[in-house]
Amino acid sequence: VTAISAKIPGGGLDSVLNRNAVSFDASGSSDPDGSISKYLWDLDGNGVFEKTTTTPKVSRGYTQPGDFAVKVRVVDNANASATAYAAAALSTL
Repeated sequence: VTAISAKIPGGGLDSVLNRNAVSFDASGSSDPDGSISKYLWDLDGNGVFEKTTTTPKVSRGYTQPGDFAVKVRVVDNANASATAYAAAALSTL
């Protein structure tokens, strides 16, 4: 299993607080000998994977500025996993 870092849209993060959800995309992840069965997401950087999806895209709204270490753990059909990280810096204008 190969986890590709959750892509974070660039340039517009300052304007998302209290307005729009930020979208994350791990669709570049792959499993050369099987299939990906789920994606576990830590969207607030607290070390807990609070959201599980079967598709590679997820979104979350943020209400407070801060630096967030967003993680995605990709799990395949044999229960093997890989984790990727991306930094999200959200600030007020």
